[in-house]
Amino acid sequence: MQLRDYQSEAIHNLRDAIGRKEKPVLSAPTGSGKTLIASEIFSLARAKEKRVVFVVPFLSLINQTWKAFERAGIDGNDMGVIQGDHELTDYSKPVQIASAQTLERRTLLPKADIVIFDEVHNNSVVYQRWMESSPETYFIGLSATPYANGMHKLWDKMIIVSTVAELIEQGFLSPFKY
Repeated sequence: MQLRDYQSEAIHNLRDAIGRKEKPVLSAPTGSGKTLIASEIFSLARAKEKRVVFVVPFLSLINQTWKAFERAGIDGNDMGVIQGDHELTDYSKPVQIASAQTLERRTLLPKADIVIFDEVHNNSVVYQRWMESSPETYFIGLSATPYANGMHKLWDKMIIVSTVAELIEQGFLSPFKY
């Protein structure tokens, strides 16, 4: 898939932040393509033979994320799922889609080079535990609403992709009425 300019700029800013060993949160409106940005980061990491994990806060997002990653060009044969006894569980796969609830109950967390937490404002106990136990891993948070108590204790930088108004003006989101 072709990235929009603001998505390419977001990836550039994320790469700069993790290059400085920061833990960034990417703030972008709903519908702006945060999962597409994540899939591009994973594709770049996979080109370097890196292991990656995408953590979702809700079970309903496991299959949705799988489909979004496939649409973005990630090979389904490279993906596994960490969620209870999900039919696609395969820890040997280099791309994992994991449930935060499942990880919270596990003693051992998967080895990964890059971990992206989706909807990071939901704040899971697994975030801090994983960050403390894996200082060599790069962590990125994604959120449309990155404001929650305690977030500043875990995350070093916020990268704001664009505003809803800007994306509506550019024709990437539909105008809304309220």
